[in-house]
Amino acid sequence: MADELTFDLLDADTKNTVTLDFISFYVKHYLEGSLEIISAYPVDYNMADINNVISQNYGMQPEELITLLHEKMGTQFNKIIVTMDVKYDSNGNPQAGSWEAWYQQQYTNIEVGN
Repeated sequence: MADELTFDLLDADTKNTVTLDFISFYVKHYLEGSLEIISAYPVDYNMADINNVISQNYGMQPEELITLLHEKMGTQFNKIIVTMDVKYDSNGNPQAGSWEAWYQQQYTNIEVGN
């Protein structure tokens, strides 16, 4: 059976990896205008702060923006991650396999009415 670890149970390096992966995922969906799944969680305050930093630095290259967000908003991203209560393997991969796969599962559940 695969590991089913919460974010809080991951070691520091793995948490850092999860956070960076999630920031990349978040920025992609911000740019696509598709943050509905994340905004369904009670994280509005954190998202507003994060989105403000993104909009103020919109001209940055994605890699630079991800680094900036990690440095300035890492705590807010971690609060979102904890609130979403995603389970991970010991390497920090979401149980679904990736953040995109997780997103697709959530989207499918909404379409089916779960």
